[in-house]
Amino acid sequence: AAEGQTNADDTLVVEASTPSLYAPQQSADPKFSRPVADTTRTMTVISEQVIKDQGATNLTDALKNVPGVGAFFAGENGNSTTGDAIYMRGADTSNSIYIDGIRDIGSVSRDTFNTEQVEVIKGPSGTDYGRSAPTGSINMISKQPRNDSGIDASASIGSAWFRRGTLDVNQVIGDTTAVRLNVMGEKTHDAGRDKVKNERYGVAPSVAFGLGTANRLYLNYLHVTQHNTPDGGIPTIG
Repeated sequence: AAEGQTNADDTLVVEASTPSLYAPQQSADPKFSRPVADTTRTMTVISEQVIKDQGATNLTDALKNVPGVGAFFAGENGNSTTGDAIYMRGADTSNSIYIDGIRDIGSVSRDTFNTEQVEVIKGPSGTDYGRSAPTGSINMISKQPRNDSGIDASASIGSAWFRRGTLDVNQVIGDTTAVRLNVMGEKTHDAGRDKVKNERYGVAPSVAFGLGTANRLYLNYLHVTQHNTPDGGIPTIG
């Protein structure tokens, strides 16, 4: 009978949690030190894993994961430029796009080949980034060198002669230093449209010092070249 008894003191309880690859709990912006669920802002974080799995090659595709955010290229309230025309809650938010917290005002189609995650904040963001649209802001977090070496490459083909390739190389140099290189090339035609094609190439080298320490320094460079044909849906020049 003594062998069948169980002592409550012998019970072992193990609790653990695995970080979600699809729903990051923390913003990469140092201005937000609290978990996303504990912030006083309405924030949506689109992770790198979501961008990869969905094949979102540009910011417009990535933002399809956020309710109330859209892009208009043609038709009513649209335009025929090849830049990101982002609307949030019905108002133009194209001038409130940031890269690592720094305003990016270029009229370009932003690629995600060097993006770690996209953070969307709804509502006024003047206290966070300065002058911005009252509807919200979009912050693209760049990929940074990390403390492990590795290579990640991808190749894609599709209709309308779509071809795309990316390469991501991270190399550790010493105990606290690492370098990272991201490159991208893409060519495509518009399905069913003559003389409409897009090309883009990008390179983004970066170096990090002080990894694993309290003080870190990151140096980043991003260069993107685009050759895009504006297409408003109907002939406008002829």
